[in-house]
Amino acid sequence: MGLVARALETAGVATAVLSPIPELTVSVGAPRVVGIGHPGSVPLGRPHDAEGQRAVLRGALEAAAAMTVPGARTDLPFRWPVDVRPPA
Repeated sequence: MGLVARALETAGVATAVLSPIPELTVSVGAPRVVGIGHPGSVPLGRPHDAEGQRAVLRGALEAAAAMTVPGARTDLPFRWPVDVRPPA
């Protein structure tokens, strides 16, 4: 997604990538990266947890709006519970 975001930015479209591995996403040149402490298979949160997913999405959108220049990175405070196995 980072490469797609970079291409969109060169076309004038502001982007932000929600990433469970923000260091990797930054390394491919994604313009704006929003890190999330969730597994890659469920970056927005647990299945069927609409309230939690909305909170992550709201946080990602607010973070993206605050990053006014390409090259920015921020991390959201959400963390996957260690006692919960992520879906495959």
